[in-house]
Amino acid sequence: MSSLYQITATQQWLNDAIEASEGVLTPELGEALSINEENLRQKAEDYSASILDAKARLKAIHDEKARLDKLQKAEQRKIDILCGRLSDALRLFGIDRLEAGKYRLSFRKSTQVVIEDEGSIPERFRTVTIGYDKQMLKTAITAGEEVPGAVLQENSNIQIR
Repeated sequence: MSSLYQITATQQWLNDAIEASEGVLTPELGEALSINEENLRQKAEDYSASILDAKARLKAIHDEKARLDKLQKAEQRKIDILCGRLSDALRLFGIDRLEAGKYRLSFRKSTQVVIEDEGSIPERFRTVTIGYDKQMLKTAITAGEEVPGAVLQENSNIQIR
């Protein structure tokens, strides 16, 4: 079977031949046109099947991606809830470090910039993306600079190793 490129090239050649014969359609040209049209019909069927198959696979990929995104969010919520409960329990008992079987739990201090009033923060801390450069804000505040609209907040995050 001819390729789609060959079929269209043949059709162009046939069109040129009909034009050259001043529109007179000889039996040979008529036969060649019929054969070429049938070749196009068969090739179009093959292309159509391939396109629909690819669309079905694309939809399946899209659906699987949505399913995995939903699963990922559910797992992250589960982690957040379990870590929160464990943190609360350790704090209730006043425990900073705990050996629990093969795991060692401890709290790690970290600081986080909290934007309290975006309108008050100087323009130099604004990033091209939506939001502010929190690392730059943290560096400035840690160095003793007073940045209107932002403060450092100390957090205690649970670590499991």
